[in-house]
Amino acid sequence: MLLFLFSNYLTKSFEAWLKRKLIAQFIFFKLRWFKSSLDLAYLIVDKLKLLRNISICESCKSKRNLESFKLAGYF
Repeated sequence: MLLFLFSNYLTKSFEAWLKRKLIAQFIFFKLRWFKSSLDLAYLIVDKLKLLRNISICESCKSKRNLESFKLAGYF
């Protein structure tokens, strides 16, 4: 009887631990996905700003600014 109660206690505590672990992994996955999508959004905005600056440089025919972009490794 005592062995049954002890094994029942261990089973319930293991199930509770497993549920907590699965919930924590799910939350961590969602946060990681949110962070990666936020990083992607910042990357897209930075590239759009860069393209805007390059088009301004090309429109005013400023070859020196365009060359500085090339030297900086943006192309």
